[in-house]
Amino acid sequence: MSKEIEEFYRSKALSEEELRLRAEWVSGLEGVLRKRGMKVSLVAFGSSVSGLGVKGSDVDLVVGGEEVERMKG
Repeated sequence: MSKEIEEFYRSKALSEEELRLRAEWVSGLEGVLRKRGMKVSLVAFGSSVSGLGVKGSDVDLVVGGEEVERMKG
């Protein structure tokens, strides 16, 4: 049974390449926002960082920085 579970997990888990691409996406999004003059920083957390994500899962982000503080008023 454990071999079947392991095979199932491997078929659903994010590959090293997919994890790398997610990290690049976060970095790219932060770059786009900064080019638009927003003083923000993005930090990914959750399964995309821990490596426990599965194909099709979301990317959890925390947005911080001067822009966020300004928007809070």
